[in-house]
Amino acid sequence: MVLEHVSNPREFHKKIYDHLNPGGIAIHFFATLYSAPAVLNLILPEFISDKLVKWVQNRDAEFHGKFPAKYHWCRGPIKGYHEKFEQIGFTVLEQKGYVGHGYLSTRKNLYKIEKLYSKMLLKLNNPLFCSNTILVLKKEKCCL
Repeated sequence: MVLEHVSNPREFHKKIYDHLNPGGIAIHFFATLYSAPAVLNLILPEFISDKLVKWVQNRDAEFHGKFPAKYHWCRGPIKGYHEKFEQIGFTVLEQKGYVGHGYLSTRKNLYKIEKLYSKMLLKLNNPLFCSNTILVLKKEKCCL
């Protein structure tokens, strides 16, 4: 859950690639750009989203503060998405998108709405709107 906070994902992934041994695997789990929380996070001013997160999740801001999110390269398993990683040298072994997030589980009525929204997204079956994804990348073995 760090990729959505990275300002320069190309550089971030290049460094990961450089640190992996040939055959090494990187696994990312991240929030995606078009999930409901991400959209709210992007359109609301930071001071409002900070208060909203604290209210919804009962977080102690000193220990579990909200980090600014960028959502660069944070997409579900959509066509053309893997090219960014392949240009760095990775092979994409797998990517799976998921709906739902549980952020509203402490607020009974809002959680019911979240669950209905997730059911709607499952019926829509569009990976663009998944809430988060797991991405598995591999640095191929050198061909020497």
